[in-house]
Amino acid sequence: MVRYCLAGDFEKARPLHNKYLEMIAAFFTEGSPAGIKAVGSAMGLCKNKFRMPVWPVGQVHQEKIKTLSDQVGHSL
Repeated sequence: MVRYCLAGDFEKARPLHNKYLEMIAAFFTEGSPAGIKAVGSAMGLCKNKFRMPVWPVGQVHQEKIKTLSDQVGHSL
């Protein structure tokens, strides 16, 4: 998507943006960086551990992120 935008090809970038929009919003629903770390942890990129005052996303929201990821074709 970014490469298309940088090349000025917004017609190709727009459908990709729309495809990921709900999932991107879900990353930040319970605060940053918790949603991003939930995804990174599920992908094996980092541990889902925090120092206060930051805490991980709730189990229900973590499942929502996984479901959205599966829907766009990126299994976690």
